[in-house]
Amino acid sequence: MAQRISASWMSAQGFGSIGFLLMTNVLLLIAGNFMDPSEITLIMAPILYPVEVRLGVDPVHFGILIAVNMEVGLCHPPRWP
Repeated sequence: MAQRISASWMSAQGFGSIGFLLMTNVLLLIAGNFMDPSEITLIMAPILYPVEVRLGVDPVHFGILIAVNMEVGLCHPPRWP
């Protein structure tokens, strides 16, 4: 359900593949300050993958993007409210 909603919303907003990748970078970097990399990957990858496929982004490129963002997220200390 969330996959279809997010895929249709991103397509309706008119974001191209570059806009989607930039938005994904920011989202994953913010999430990296609050959660562990495994949790972020398990939550975000199934939600963002249908959007990525619909926009024509290569799945390997998307996987590398997630991995690099998780490495950067590990470098930052956790920030709890």
